[in-house]
Amino acid sequence: MSINISKVKAVFFVLACVLSLMMFQGAAHANLGITPTIISFADGERYKDITLINTSEETKTFQMSWRFFEMQETGASYEPVEKSLSEFDVSKHVFFTPRRVTIPAKGSQKIRMAFRRPAEVPEGDFHAHLLFSPADNPQIDDEKTQDQSAAAGVSVKVGYSVPVIVRTGDFQEGGKIGQIQIARSEKGALTVNVPISRVEGQHGLVGHLNVYHVPASGAEKLVGEVSNANIFPEVAQRLIPVTLQEEVSGGSLKLVLKSGTKDDETVFDEQTFPLN
Repeated sequence: MSINISKVKAVFFVLACVLSLMMFQGAAHANLGITPTIISFADGERYKDITLINTSEETKTFQMSWRFFEMQETGASYEPVEKSLSEFDVSKHVFFTPRRVTIPAKGSQKIRMAFRRPAEVPEGDFHAHLLFSPADNPQIDDEKTQDQSAAAGVSVKVGYSVPVIVRTGDFQEGGKIGQIQIARSEKGALTVNVPISRVEGQHGLVGHLNVYHVPASGAEKLVGEVSNANIFPEVAQRLIPVTLQEEVSGGSLKLVLKSGTKDDETVFDEQTFPLN
């Protein structure tokens, strides 16, 4: 099916400042760099580290706390909820230290996370979000917001959060790319809206989505990327917007959905769509 970009009208709004975070494995928000942008405890894993980087020119203090969000299939990526979506509450079994850090300008700090596995853990994927907030902001407890991006982390007015996942049991991870749609943001950038469905079951998908432009002649080029193209168990599919880094025309777009787990190069799906 051919896609005529010249006839596409602006139908989808994306916050460009948040989408720019998707181009990197780490995330930067509110003078804070965070890497990785997702923490996953698979069977047998007990410890993980998160590195915080103060990207500002002055000393900053941040504090950490748990937040809960429910993934959405379309629109905003997440909706805030008051408690864990599952009986197995990740925040009760994953502990982190320190809980408050002061980082000098351009400095960094590691946060150590430990999963204390109970005697019995139900099979499936379970998640909570770890929120990093400026310690001097008095609105932390009252703030309500939702993510406007396709990233796994949730951008909030008082900080930035990343998902922490506990994955148990044997499962077949995978996902499929559906028919894409191309639109323009209000700032004029091309946006590819990509429907992705996960394999049925109690486990989600930890994915990484790349978009390549394949010209009629010449080598393909990476023009868009979402490092956290995840689908949590509460939804079967998601519509993920990818803002392209440059204008493209002619040839085709090649989309590659692969594992978002570090050191795992598994490709779940690959689709090519011709452009007019």
